[in-house]
Amino acid sequence: YKLLLSNYKSRISIKNMLHSSSPVFFKNIYCPLSIKRLSTNNYTGNNDVISVNSTRSLMESINNLAIFGNAGSGKSTLVNFLYINSIEEQYKYPVFISLRYLNETSQGIIEILKQQTLGYKTIEKSDNIFSSLLQKGFFLFIFDGYDEIKPDKQYKISNQIKELILQYPTNKYILTSRPMENLYELDSFHNFTIAPLTQEERKLFIRKQFPSDNQHIANIIINKLS
Repeated sequence: YKLLLSNYKSRISIKNMLHSSSPVFFKNIYCPLSIKRLSTNNYTGNNDVISVNSTRSLMESINNLAIFGNAGSGKSTLVNFLYINSIEEQYKYPVFISLRYLNETSQGIIEILKQQTLGYKTIEKSDNIFSSLLQKGFFLFIFDGYDEIKPDKQYKISNQIKELILQYPTNKYILTSRPMENLYELDSFHNFTIAPLTQEERKLFIRKQFPSDNQHIANIIINKLS
């Protein structure tokens, strides 16, 4: 759990465009997001909207979740919340994988996941432990940035993800990507996108970006947008 604690500490404080000089506590600036189910033939979706306030309640209703969205839509923010909240709720053991790193390695997904969980130990005992935990559905796997995989590797990695889900279906899986037609080949995933913020949510988000003594700036921005 030392590795998990280290990853947790690295995610509870972040920098962004408005807070680039020093990290801020993620929860202080986070505005809860909602996801909207995609329609079959395009990205417009329908009225099936889920407010995401808990990793446990979200993933107990959806085993395998794919989140589509363009740059800046909130995918990274949402999965950061899901990772942090999973630890705080003691729901599964979250493992976060940036898929772009698979472009530069010949290792399979199983080996990479084991390293992210148990470190770089390769002794037989750690292999047996990891295999047992997989069988028991101990994990929440977050695969971030499918669109960043090189085209010549997408088929291989897609098959590895499919095989992982087929062999170990009691774990939970989240995958993010910019809109891509061939991502639909991962047919075990429920496809969602980030729902636009409502007017009140936009106000809340803006207010959260400024400390209490600078709320006049937030008010100016809100009035201009209105």
